[in-house]
Amino acid sequence: MGWNFYNASGELQINDGGVSAAAASITNDLTVTSGNVVIATAGKGIDFSAQTQSTSYTAAAEVLNHYEEGSWTPLLQDNSRDDNSQTYTTQVGRYTRIGNRVFITARMEVNSLGSLTTSETAVIAGLPFTSLNATSYQPAIAVGRGDSMNLGTAGFNVAAHINANDSVISLNLWDGTAGSSALSIAELSAGGGVYLDGSYQV
Repeated sequence: MGWNFYNASGELQINDGGVSAAAASITNDLTVTSGNVVIATAGKGIDFSAQTQSTSYTAAAEVLNHYEEGSWTPLLQDNSRDDNSQTYTTQVGRYTRIGNRVFITARMEVNSLGSLTTSETAVIAGLPFTSLNATSYQPAIAVGRGDSMNLGTAGFNVAAHINANDSVISLNLWDGTAGSSALSIAELSAGGGVYLDGSYQV
């Protein structure tokens, strides 16, 4: 036998077949003993607007409307942003998206550079989502380790960031007193690899 929830006016709110067109209101906690809470409409989620907002800034959004986790494949590319017959020893990437924030990790080791242009800038493509399109938005991505690089000078450090409205990680090299420069394909080299970890907005 099915069950129904009605509001004070006698209107059907929830039954065992789903939710009516009218908004449902539950005063106490809702416990789901089996199954999932399914958000059936894109962009909808859990609304936290009743929480106290920051006193210094205006909140841009208060609905938690996305959760996703999975894998992605890091790809080494040059300025052409094409795949140029390069081969890999290791390509591992994982991500978790919570709301508009994407957390990523990756390990990429290149066996052969293929026809990549060694003098051009090195980027890592394959990110699961394009980054936020906002002025001056360039989130940093940590490089935790590098193997078999060709940096030229001991003590140089590899760094990384993502440009606004982009789907690749740009690699950089701290090689001067004034700051960093773009890492070239030749400085990564065949046999080289990097370990990455970080997050960015979408």
